[in-house]
Amino acid sequence: MTDQADAAALGREMGTPYKTPGGATAAKFTQKRFEGNTRSTLRAVNVTTATTRVLDNNPRRVHWAIVNISAQQGYFNFDNAVTSSNGILLGAGGGSATSSVDEDGESTAWEGYGLNVGAAGTWMVYEVFRV
Repeated sequence: MTDQADAAALGREMGTPYKTPGGATAAKFTQKRFEGNTRSTLRAVNVTTATTRVLDNNPRRVHWAIVNISAQQGYFNFDNAVTSSNGILLGAGGGSATSSVDEDGESTAWEGYGLNVGAAGTWMVYEVFRV
């Protein structure tokens, strides 16, 4: 099922608070943990050999995960001048980084930038927001 199909099955639009259906353990857990309803997104970002914005600044974000699925190694930083010298290494074919507001504080909401070495490639970006 797609996110849209899941939303329709729950009788709501994406991002709109809804009554948690019976048996929705993950939804109940996140509602309790983050004190309200959340919405998740998954998107592919084409990260080039120049600085590429991967995360927008969003004070409603409570968690993110980034996975470099490209064949090139990449680097992530909160600074838009990310380089191989100051970035967090995300190895080719699955290197990842995560941030959660309960462990990493406000930096979870900051914008973030990526850079691939050698050639552009795809990074998968998963985010969880309060709605």
